[in-house]
Amino acid sequence: MAFSISIMNAVFIFLFAAFVIRFLQGEIQFIKTGLEIPLLLFMGLYFLSAFLSPEPQRSISYTIRNFWHILYMYAVIYLFTGDDIKRFVKIMAWSAVAVSIYSVFQSLLGLHTEINLRLPDKTYMMVRPRDRIAFELGGWPVRMGTGITGHHLTYGGQILMMGFFVWSAFKKKWAFALTTVSVFLSFAYSAWLGFVGAIFIYFGFRKKTAPYALALVLVFFSLLFLVPGNKDKVIRKFDDRVRIWKAAAVMYSEKPVLGIGPNQFKRNYKENFLDKYPGDLVGHSHSVYLDLLAEVGTLTFLAFFLFIGVFIKKYGRTHPGEFHGIQTACNLAFIGIAIAGIFQNYHTAAENSVLIWILFGIAVKTRLLQANPSLDD
Repeated sequence: MAFSISIMNAVFIFLFAAFVIRFLQGEIQFIKTGLEIPLLLFMGLYFLSAFLSPEPQRSISYTIRNFWHILYMYAVIYLFTGDDIKRFVKIMAWSAVAVSIYSVFQSLLGLHTEINLRLPDKTYMMVRPRDRIAFELGGWPVRMGTGITGHHLTYGGQILMMGFFVWSAFKKKWAFALTTVSVFLSFAYSAWLGFVGAIFIYFGFRKKTAPYALALVLVFFSLLFLVPGNKDKVIRKFDDRVRIWKAAAVMYSEKPVLGIGPNQFKRNYKENFLDKYPGDLVGHSHSVYLDLLAEVGTLTFLAFFLFIGVFIKKYGRTHPGEFHGIQTACNLAFIGIAIAGIFQNYHTAAENSVLIWILFGIAVKTRLLQANPSLDD
């Protein structure tokens, strides 16, 4: 994944350089999206929190690494045509299907592989990871679905979001069913909750689709409590989350305005909370919302939701037409990540941050194209 992101970063840097040159030559006009002010406010407060942190150099470096991914959104808005967006979505959807096929076979047959970056020579190597057996079905071990990196298949939330694009790009029941199975085989419970929650919120209150949404909810609870050992795992994981959340709440209470500083959670936890809340040393609060509150404070948290509110108001509705399926998939992806984000950090991994900002760009550009088709010229 890191290798793929490196290639994508190189491509987008090239595209951004091309965009700057064309913009300076007057070939590209400024597109007003209405998101600029809330986004600048959010970024400004985030950088202020980084500047005031106990380790400003570390926090500022971390902030820059995360915020430059916003350029992906603007690359889509300015450089992608409608056909480019359709091609991109199909490529991503096919990738999700291919990974899902691998995941199902790997889960049932134990075809685990893992790629690690070996230091100090920085070469990639294939190693055999831990045998991640989730439970046994009649003596047959069912393993956690992973990608070739050995992580949860839902690590970073990519397959959680792209599962919805499988539906929008293919509209084939087999593809959506396959991706759904792979999400559940990941045994990442926050992703389960986000996947099912998004579908129920979006389709559970419509006459035609409500029975299917309710059926998926029943499958979710059946898997959650009837699969051997799952209930105990959920309780243990929740107790561990509560331990971390307590520490995050204390951090927030001590510096509620601008927080303890970006990328300061691990250091703070190790120095002040590891003895009080013993357990594994963690680098974040395992919650998007608590992480924002603890590290960058109330002002930045409110600025973030101001950006989200403006985005929903301007670009949250789907419209009939050629992009309706893609817009629906974007909305489902955002709802899924918002729900799963209660229990997991989905904004700190680079591969996930890149995908989220690209989806923001797709949502904005498709609605702008519907309002003004001349933007495609």
